[in-house]
Amino acid sequence: MHEQHGKIDFHLHSYASNVTGYYAANALAIPESYSDPRALYALLKKRGMTLVTLTDHNSIDGVKELLDLGKQDVFASAEMTTTFPKDGCHIHVTVANVTEAQFREVQIETKTRWWESLNQGNQQGASRIMTNNILVTIYTFAFGATFGVGTLFYLAYNGANIASVVALTYRAGFGNDLVTFMAAHGVIELTCIFIAGGAGLLVGTAMIMPGNRTRADALKIRGMEAVRLMLGVALLLVVAGIIEGFVSPAPINPRIKYSVAAMTGIALYSYLLFMGRQQEPKPLQ
Repeated sequence: MHEQHGKIDFHLHSYASNVTGYYAANALAIPESYSDPRALYALLKKRGMTLVTLTDHNSIDGVKELLDLGKQDVFASAEMTTTFPKDGCHIHVTVANVTEAQFREVQIETKTRWWESLNQGNQQGASRIMTNNILVTIYTFAFGATFGVGTLFYLAYNGANIASVVALTYRAGFGNDLVTFMAAHGVIELTCIFIAGGAGLLVGTAMIMPGNRTRADALKIRGMEAVRLMLGVALLLVVAGIIEGFVSPAPINPRIKYSVAAMTGIALYSYLLFMGRQQEPKPLQ
């Protein structure tokens, strides 16, 4: 039997490990690591590592950046947080050489409430959430340029993605916890995605059905309407990001989170339905 030997560092974090175990650092939004995965890869290879992996906390986002670059000597790993059921003691376990599907399965089957990690770095978590949500809505809007097909696909893709995660967590027995987390910010966030979809379809329909106008004129008019919608969406997503970073993961009574969902929903839809309407002209006597 031919033996092979190599060197691998199994404890290395990148900026994907965005929280720490130290309250002071989390309060100041100081992440556990600032290291770029590509810089780490170069350093590890320089130091003679045969294979490369990163073990970020409850995340494979960092090592995925290397895999997406086509690195053949990289495999995915993570440092997972789990809990002893009897005394609630937290421990870290390294899972190595996992696929993205296996990583998600580990998160689901171990009932890892990944959203609770936001409590360890609320400011940074809120900023990352805002950035991600704004990017999602921009993609949904921008793909309207593909005659609206891309917008419809992106809406369906995000809907299926959310639905599959919810279904899996219910199957594992903690779906209500996930829905409670999503409730407070979800009303604003999902509404914004739908509005972005509508803005994208405005652009798409201008290309397909310009009406009595030329396509250029239709794109100009509907494009301006779509841009105004997206500016409003961006502001709303800042509010949703703050709620998702500070309120949604907080260990507070679920009734408070559902109350926040109800209040934001009433305020948002009252504005959308009643504000900005022009009064009908009174008939001449």
